[in-house]
Amino acid sequence: HKCLTLPTSNGKITAKQVDTLIINHYNDASAEHTVQPGIVYISFPTESGTLYSKQELTDLYNICQKHNIPLFIDGARLGYGLMAKKNDVTFEDIANLCDVFYIGGTKVGALFGECIVILNERYKKDFRYSIKQHGGMLAKGRLLGIQFEELFKENRYLTISKHAIDMAELLVEGFLSRGYTFYFPAETNQLFPIFENTKLEELSKEFAFTPWVKIDKTHTAVRFVTSFATKRKNIEYLLTKI
Repeated sequence: HKCLTLPTSNGKITAKQVDTLIINHYNDASAEHTVQPGIVYISFPTESGTLYSKQELTDLYNICQKHNIPLFIDGARLGYGLMAKKNDVTFEDIANLCDVFYIGGTKVGALFGECIVILNERYKKDFRYSIKQHGGMLAKGRLLGIQFEELFKENRYLTISKHAIDMAELLVEGFLSRGYTFYFPAETNQLFPIFENTKLEELSKEFAFTPWVKIDKTHTAVRFVTSFATKRKNIEYLLTKI
């Protein structure tokens, strides 16, 4: 097995890229000696904190159906994507525009586990065998279900996610008002502001963030992430320090 990567624009790939890759593969006279494309794997939101639009997902899914390969959507941060202001995708859209996706639990407060949703009948058969063979079947699997049962009550899953988005929006407004720019568009709860390295050294004494990419000798883009547990007072305190 090997992952075939495609260059991204703000963390996203396009249907045209996928179509071209697959066509080029099968037009290659030595195709059987190279990796056969077998699945398209994307994240919603992306690892860059950006969002696929409904049209972009529709186009990707149509191309996957054209070539008879599945589209898998990584939903580790699904709730945060669904509650983002720019988002035009619903739970129902996700379910209609892929073969398999999962609803992330740990990033919205669950202790462990994710909820996988298989839409394509082709992949449902013998799935429990696959769970067992890969060490994923727990003796106390009910503990997984209890968490999601509670998260799905009274719209709790999305309410929790909205809090993180609200906190991220406060952070974005604060960064922008102070003249900071972003490496990726600020669309969800993952933000990538660009700071002077000297300022980052100062901030690192009190705040946790991840260096992402060096912009030049004196500037670096870093990742800040808000969550269900982020407090408004902490956002406000951070903004007093930048």
